[in-house]
Amino acid sequence: MRARRALCFTGDNAKWAPLDDLFLTMEGLGQWAAFAWTTRGRGIDTGTAVRELRRGGRLWSQDEGLVLFLLVDRLVPDWQSRAFTR
Repeated sequence: MRARRALCFTGDNAKWAPLDDLFLTMEGLGQWAAFAWTTRGRGIDTGTAVRELRRGGRLWSQDEGLVLFLLVDRLVPDWQSRAFTR
């Protein structure tokens, strides 16, 4: 993430850097929801689910967002209720 941001958000493009977190959150949550539904709801193994969701690695924002949410899911207990309840 740091390398991509250092490459992409310089000069005139620096103004777009704050939107990167929002975009990765949006993409990551969508990908994580698909991953959770596929693995927990449908019983598909995690390797197959990740491979199918990545679609050959063509969509960096979805890949990077999914990785972020998979890390949060693994490292932060009960993150869903902390993020989505009042």
